[in-house]
Amino acid sequence: MTQRSWAIVINLLASSLSSAQQVPLTVNFKMTDVDFKPIAGVPVRLVTGVGKGWQGANSGNRFVTADNGEAHFTTTGILDKQWCMQPFFNFSIPVRMRHMMIAVELEQILPLDDRGKQLIKQFLYTMDIYSNAAGSSTADFVDLYDRDRQGQFTERIPRAPSSPGTPAWKLAELGGMVLQGAGYKPWDFSLNPDVDDPAGKRWMLKLGLMRQPPPMRR
Repeated sequence: MTQRSWAIVINLLASSLSSAQQVPLTVNFKMTDVDFKPIAGVPVRLVTGVGKGWQGANSGNRFVTADNGEAHFTTTGILDKQWCMQPFFNFSIPVRMRHMMIAVELEQILPLDDRGKQLIKQFLYTMDIYSNAAGSSTADFVDLYDRDRQGQFTERIPRAPSSPGTPAWKLAELGGMVLQGAGYKPWDFSLNPDVDDPAGKRWMLKLGLMRQPPPMRR
């Protein structure tokens, strides 16, 4: 069966997926530099799942990383099920997996010119984490959002053509220039049921982000 045929099958099966559910969630977060050294004092806002108002400026959980670059807390997350294409020998097949959208508000430094002038902004980064018995997977950050006039993160920043593995974004503040590099990269992640929960309802999210070198404008 071709990839296009599988896509049709996925669309037909989509209606059979169970609705999203809110679950207790234990979060283990870590911020490091490119050498995996912890970064302390980083303000973060983490949204766990697509719920009502998830793009609001006050949704999710706010925290500041400790001396070891970590933060640990309990909250709730929204899980759903999606069909995903997974490798199987020499082709891919659709597999139904647990899914949680993750949104992270982080500081980003924009290089405005070649003389060192900078603009500090807050952006909302989104990624999708998928989970089944074989493990967890993600496709890195997929979207980047800026604030709208009401202060909500609804302004999706358009992508620009870039080399594989190096995302680029078209930002109005750069006057036609392109920002190359997301500034952060997920390097450690997992989404699994909590085996220590006797009720079998709690989930565990591990998310490690790496602060990248300042992005370049081109």
